[in-house]
Amino acid sequence: MDYSEIIENPQNDEQKDLFKEAKSILKTIQGEYAFIDTLPIPLVGTENLRDKKITMIDDQEIVFGTFVPRLLVETNGKATFIYHQGQTIEEIIDELIKTNPDAVLIDYNLANGIKGSDLVKILNQKEFPGKVFGFSTDMRANKKFKEANASGVIYKDLNNTESPIRQLSQYLSNHR
Repeated sequence: MDYSEIIENPQNDEQKDLFKEAKSILKTIQGEYAFIDTLPIPLVGTENLRDKKITMIDDQEIVFGTFVPRLLVETNGKATFIYHQGQTIEEIIDELIKTNPDAVLIDYNLANGIKGSDLVKILNQKEFPGKVFGFSTDMRANKKFKEANASGVIYKDLNNTESPIRQLSQYLSNHR
């Protein structure tokens, strides 16, 4: 199976539900400009992500447009998303803890000057049980995430969702 295949016309109920959920999430974040016409096919080799609760925190609409469909498919609809629009660090942490995820993907440069590495430090102080990953296009963030004791750092490639998802899968396979 070609990894880049897409589901253009969801056939079964599960695919239809994921498609509706992706549309709903993107409409909430992107408003009237939200658009999705396909779902990706689950990647071979990332089966360990199925049914994992993964939460992504970001402040850029384009990132959600890129990753919502992929994460929903890879997790069988268990992914959740926090759109940071100015919430305080405490509000983000509270919202995140309510999602009770197995893993978190945190952007480095959030709105209002909040740094993802600061969220990682707070989650570690609170003895958060899930894995916390830095998730950024800013390669300079790697050092900050590592200093904050993130479980790992994943390059947020907006042109290729497969690579970051494979990296997340590999990290989770190695950190049981």
